[in-house]
Amino acid sequence: MAPEWSRRKTLHLSSVAALTGLAGCSAVRFDAQPQVSSSLSTTAHDAVIDHQPTPEKGVPAVWGIILAHPDAARKLIDWGALTPAEGDSGPGTEFRTFDPDTQFMSIIVGVLPTGDALMDYSEENENVVEDVVDDFTDRSVYRDGQLRYDVTSYQAFPPDPDTPEYHYDYSFTLWHLNGADRPTEITVDYHDA
Repeated sequence: MAPEWSRRKTLHLSSVAALTGLAGCSAVRFDAQPQVSSSLSTTAHDAVIDHQPTPEKGVPAVWGIILAHPDAARKLIDWGALTPAEGDSGPGTEFRTFDPDTQFMSIIVGVLPTGDALMDYSEENENVVEDVVDDFTDRSVYRDGQLRYDVTSYQAFPPDPDTPEYHYDYSFTLWHLNGADRPTEITVDYHDA
């Protein structure tokens, strides 16, 4: 079952991983960290993941999910409805057919005004404007068996007057376990900029 979400000044959303296909635990080195294999972001005007937030529940909103098996991704994601904007690229085959024994996928969804995009939030560096996917591949978000993201939004491009008022900003990350435990929880905190 996908997580419930709520709108507060800081949106704190936690999603229990969709851990289909997991069997047992493995012995892991204490300092092992999953490594990003591939990542990308794209936008859409329609929701493509079951149980994700929608504009009717409030904007901005953020949500995250961990998928341990490509079968779980096929059940939850309408890949065919994910039609990226011109010049943008959508998730390719590697995101749809990952190896559940050595990989997992995380997804962050932002429900934002059209033209806005998610970016990393840091109190130390409030002026950095980078895409959340690119930024998080440069630093670790894996702590104590959890993925933790702190995000905000910025205006990435001026909205076209013929587009809907809100859109979905998707960030897909494919991870290699690299000897680490598979995370069981994802937390996405939204901070007003």
